[in-house]
Amino acid sequence: MKEQQRILVFRLSSLGDVALCVPVIMNVLEQNPELSIDFVTPKFMHDLFPVHNRLKFVDFDKKGKHQGILGLLSLLKSIDLKQYNAIADLHEVLRTKVLATASFLKGKKVVSIKKDRKARKALINGETSQPLKPTTEKYADVFRRLGFKLELDHHLKNYLFDSIPRTNKIGIAPFARHQGKMYPIDKLKEVVVALSKTNPIEIYGNKSELDDLKDWKSIGNIEFCKGNGLKDELKQMSGLQLMISMDSANMHLASLVGVPVVSIWGVTHPNAGFLGYGQSWEGIIQDENCQWRPTSVYGNKLGPSDNPTGFGGITPEMIINKTYEMLIK
Repeated sequence: MKEQQRILVFRLSSLGDVALCVPVIMNVLEQNPELSIDFVTPKFMHDLFPVHNRLKFVDFDKKGKHQGILGLLSLLKSIDLKQYNAIADLHEVLRTKVLATASFLKGKKVVSIKKDRKARKALINGETSQPLKPTTEKYADVFRRLGFKLELDHHLKNYLFDSIPRTNKIGIAPFARHQGKMYPIDKLKEVVVALSKTNPIEIYGNKSELDDLKDWKSIGNIEFCKGNGLKDELKQMSGLQLMISMDSANMHLASLVGVPVVSIWGVTHPNAGFLGYGQSWEGIIQDENCQWRPTSVYGNKLGPSDNPTGFGGITPEMIINKTYEMLIK
């Protein structure tokens, strides 16, 4: 019998990136019965993970007691590092570098994600069109380098809920953090009008976003998802037949609950490694003729003025047709 191992894992943001951690964490626990994990992330993101007796959480309070260098050191001081065999940094930003370095100075083995920024830069600069390694595999490599066996099948699966009945509802998540990742709302409304004639539509977004779409209620056969917190929203999402999403957190949330996604890409590109876990490349909609894409990995940089978001070549009809194509698969 292998000796018991306990690992402290850091991934402090964002919602979509933490969601991508879920299949990796659950698979490494399943494939390594000797392993226990304490996962450091903001409290509201704990609901992204199913309950597991070898998985615990440490709350990261970014805007409160863990703010700044002193806050990070306070976080580390509250954790008994002696109980851990190693530290896994799945984020590799300034905050986690501080935590990782402090842990290393206390004698702990530390392994950090290799983001391969050189390859990302080559993709953005048009020097390569080859897909980068999926982010989930980069996370998995951290655990492999720590000596744990880990294979990912990249199959779509509901990690959170059993026996949720599927309906014929189509979910639509119109919003994203950056303008370059948001398909024009007026064109998306055309998609909603067409699809609502055959399927009930459920719109996803936060309160202020949904308030901006109040006029959509007049379309008919449409409702806004008003979940009571993240877990409840995920439960509602797991009953969808399909989700239409931007390159946004909702693509990854739908993936967590086993829902196929039609994903619409603007200034970002699925070749950067951020396609939802288990999602089919057949579900991707992008302008293949837009040669300057991607402008960045995160979508915070617009393109040329004649087509700044990269959505210029994507028509509502393309999204409607792709949706029906995916529904019959």
